[in-house]
Amino acid sequence: MTFEEYIQNPMGERNAVVSNRTMYGRYYQEKLDKIMVREAGQLHYKAYKDKSRYIIHIKIPSEVVPKFYYDVLIEFREPKEGVVGYDLSKYKVRFYSNDPSFVFTFAHAFKKNGIFFSDFDDKMSEKALKEKADEKNPKDIVGYVKSLYFAYLVMQSRGLFSKLKYLDPYSEVMVKRSIMPADKKIKERQEQGQALSKKNTT
Repeated sequence: MTFEEYIQNPMGERNAVVSNRTMYGRYYQEKLDKIMVREAGQLHYKAYKDKSRYIIHIKIPSEVVPKFYYDVLIEFREPKEGVVGYDLSKYKVRFYSNDPSFVFTFAHAFKKNGIFFSDFDDKMSEKALKEKADEKNPKDIVGYVKSLYFAYLVMQSRGLFSKLKYLDPYSEVMVKRSIMPADKKIKERQEQGQALSKKNTT
């Protein structure tokens, strides 16, 4: 699956094309636009090259909690037929995110379908990878994750599908040092969210 294929139909070729795809695109773009106004247009990312792989790490801002950022990592792998040129749009992708939707609803489905970025297994909730999300995703399907959709829109707008942007050598150990484990990230998000709610009601 390429990133574009995920955006067009996250459930994959064998499933029906997602209806209201244009609506989803507008919906997520409007949300991201509001966030970027709050962030004064600033967004942090690192783009790495590792032999034939390209990896990007984007700090996606929380929609609700100011100055709180989720880690989104996308691995681009060269397809079997090979790719010529500087465009990553035809590369196969695998994803990691420590946002609650990905962790609690989709991590197991992504793992089962081979599109979880396995370099970061140890940064994901062990339970989320091993157990299907029976309540939130009983059919265990791959679906839209807001942080991943935001990452796609950011990459499109900032030219990050160009291999020429990927200059830093990739070190799995070094990248992992900058990523908070999913369980800890979600706990921190809950604490900051509760503090924000109390502040807004006083």
